Amino acid sequence: MTTADRSTWNALYDGLRTQYLQTLPIRLEELESALEEVRTGARRHDLRERLTLHAHKMVGSDKTFGFDEISRHARRLEDALLDNGNSIEEAVRHAAGLIAECRKAVGLPYLR
Repeated sequence: MTTADRSTWNALYDGLRTQYLQTLPIRLEELESALEEVRTGARRHDLRERLTLHAHKMVGSDKTFGFDEISRHARRLEDALLDNGNSIEEAVRHAAGLIAECRKAVGLPYLR
């Protein structure tokens, strides 16, 4: 790869990473909403599926864009949700960790 190619690649990657970071608040809002519904006992089965899907998407994309801590927390949440032996409370703990990391990445304080 030439220097010009590497420079073009880096610019493209930086643009995609910035674009992804701009979508993170939307994902964060969806996670917080689902977590609040879980905490209030609403439609647990549907919410478990929604949280699993959110976590799964975040595992790979966050790792790709250098958000290793978010990816790690998303993996823990996904694993907890997929293990039917785990209580929903276990998943809630992991979701809270994921939300805290997302909030840190976008410069927001963690709210419990």
